Amino acid sequence: MIECVDEFAAPGLSRRGLLAGAASAVLLSACGKAIKPPPERVLFVGNSLIYYNDMPGQFAQLASMALGRRVEAEMLARGGAHISHHAKLGLVQRELSSGRYSALVLQEFGGGLSCSPGMLKFGFSCETSHAAHAELAEAARAAGARAVLLGVYRQHTGSAAELVAKEAELARQIGALHIGLGDFPQLLSMHSDWAWLDPEDGQHPGPDLSLLMALRTVRALYARAPRAGAIALALHDYRGRESPSLDRLASMQEVGAAMIERRLDAEEFAQRLRAAGLERPAVVR
Repeated sequence: MIECVDEFAAPGLSRRGLLAGAASAVLLSACGKAIKPPPERVLFVGNSLIYYNDMPGQFAQLASMALGRRVEAEMLARGGAHISHHAKLGLVQRELSSGRYSALVLQEFGGGLSCSPGMLKFGFSCETSHAAHAELAEAARAAGARAVLLGVYRQHTGSAAELVAKEAELARQIGALHIGLGDFPQLLSMHSDWAWLDPEDGQHPGPDLSLLMALRTVRALYARAPRAGAIALALHDYRGRESPSLDRLASMQEVGAAMIERRLDAEEFAQRLRAAGLERPAVVR
């Protein structure tokens, strides 16, 4: 016989408490009480191409808007890190084994998957990278999470097309979704006034490129789009000495990254949605 109680105290749920939480949810359901599902979590793994403009944070806000429920993002990243560095350390695998994540998003060291001989000077091996991607994608599947290969941008049409083809083939081999950025040269030409690249170095993502990657990740995982309209995004500024380290989740680091707010009016955001391949009805003013 199930005995129902008026209140259920649920302090911060530990990883070991997930099964107990699920059992409690069944109990509350039997008692006729509303069940609030835990937030969905996505783990982003990569390097500075991810943490510039807090791309995972943007994704979480946009995905929450698109789905109408809370989506959270965690990040493991370090400037210059390869996916093989992450796989060797083992933290990604341990995080996935917790069962907290619904998806794993991998972004490789810039241009590495082109497999050009010039990458050797960065200690990058395509063979090692492919093996690491396969290992982490398998760890994601074993934990019930989807694996996603988030592509890297190139500014020239030929090199962008070559890179996106090699990324897509690797994604096929490891059973991952692929998010390509092969059209970046065209977008760069069409919207030359957008903040595509970081103004300080001209290489890292600027606010609009990070937003494009975040929106395309929302599209790949959920096939949904945030409602068009004016928007304000709160971002951590992880650049410089505030950048994440390889051995801890960004949320566990005391980096003191400042918060930046980015506002886009309804038309500006509608344009970015279209650039990401997310069409929405026109906003009625």
